[in-house]
Amino acid sequence: MLTDTVATALVETALSVAPCLERARRWCACCRTWTASSGRRRFFGGEAFGFVDVALVPFTPWLPVYERHGGFSVTEVAPRVAAWAKRCGERESVAKSLYPLEKVAEFLAQQKKEYGFE
Repeated sequence: MLTDTVATALVETALSVAPCLERARRWCACCRTWTASSGRRRFFGGEAFGFVDVALVPFTPWLPVYERHGGFSVTEVAPRVAAWAKRCGERESVAKSLYPLEKVAEFLAQQKKEYGFE
């Protein structure tokens, strides 16, 4: 199932201390697949914010970190994914629950240093 593939790629990238280029490419390919198959839907399940969005939205603060360390632009590779992340972030419930980008970047820097990837 497409959402399983996207979720797996997101989780693997998020849990990797030093995301490798291949995982970034795979994630980008998943984003392109979702973009191509999603039609004009605003969210993963259609027009309403739903379960899959709730499951995947915690990864959106990582998108700028993926860009910085993966050498790609989510907006260029998958503009609809970037737009989806923006729409989700505009929801008050989502905005209040996500980690700030600075915290995500600090965490990654700490992990890279701790595991000798810096």
